[in-house]
Amino acid sequence: MRKSFIILFATIFLSGCGVVNQIVGLQAFSQSEYSFNSISNIQLGNMNLGGGQTLSLANIAAVSSLLSGAQQSIPLGMTINLDVTNPNPVAAVLNSVDFDVIINDMTLTSGVINTPMRIEGGQTAVMPIAFGVDLRTLMNTYSQQAVTSAFSSFLGITNTPANITVRLRPALMVGNVAIPSPVAIPVSFNFGGR
Repeated sequence: MRKSFIILFATIFLSGCGVVNQIVGLQAFSQSEYSFNSISNIQLGNMNLGGGQTLSLANIAAVSSLLSGAQQSIPLGMTINLDVTNPNPVAAVLNSVDFDVIINDMTLTSGVINTPMRIEGGQTAVMPIAFGVDLRTLMNTYSQQAVTSAFSSFLGITNTPANITVRLRPALMVGNVAIPSPVAIPVSFNFGGR
C-alpha cells in the first residue's frame, strides 16, 4: 500500500513539474517579439506563385480569371513565416499553438500547429504557419467582391497592400489535452500592393 502511494505521489509530482516548466516556457513565449519574415509556397489553383512578390502578366491574367469566381473550387495554399525573438533569459517553449489568419478583416482560416518549438533566450527562430483554404468558400461567406479585392491587393495586382493579422494562441499541454490561451498574440503586417 505504501509503495503504491509513493509511486502515485511521484507520478503526480513529476507531471506537475512538467506543467510548471511548460508554464515558464509559455510565459517566455508570450513575452517574445513577433514580426513578419516572409510568405512562401503560394499555390493558387494549379499555379505556383512562390512568394507572390512579382507576378508575370500571364499569372496576373490567370489569377484574375480564377478570382472571377466561375470555378466551383479555388484552392489556395501558402506558408506565412514569422520571426519570433525571445528576449528572456529562459527558453521559450511551445508544444502547440492555435492560429487564425485574417486578411482585410476577413477570417481566412483557423488551424493548429502541433510541432514543438524551443527558442533559447536572446535567440530568434522562424515559425512557419502553413495552411490551405478554398477561396470559393470565402466568397460564399463574405462576397466575391471582398475576396477578389483582398487577394488582388495581396498578390500585388492593385496598388494597395493587404492588411494581414495572424492571431496566435499558445496552448498548455496537460497530459494529452491542449488548453489554448484565452488571450491571442496578434501579429499584423501589410503584404502585396504594387
